[in-house]
Amino acid sequence: NVERSFSIVIFLNNDFKGGNLRFMYGNEYFDITPYPGKVVIWPSNMLFKHSAMPVEEGTRYALVSWMS
Repeated sequence: NVERSFSIVIFLNNDFKGGNLRFMYGNEYFDITPYPGKVVIWPSNMLFKHSAMPVEEGTRYALVSWMS
């Protein structure tokens, strides 16, 4: 069982609509808009709740990984 310290997403394309990465804190949130080459790294813990918003058109490609 490997403990994850950090989560990583690398966005690969932008020829789609929607698909933002959303971070939530209480009742507030902020969105990160994907574009090719953008890298997002955050601590893998309960303080950084997040979700991928639905892609409305096209296909979003991303690499997802974790560091311990």
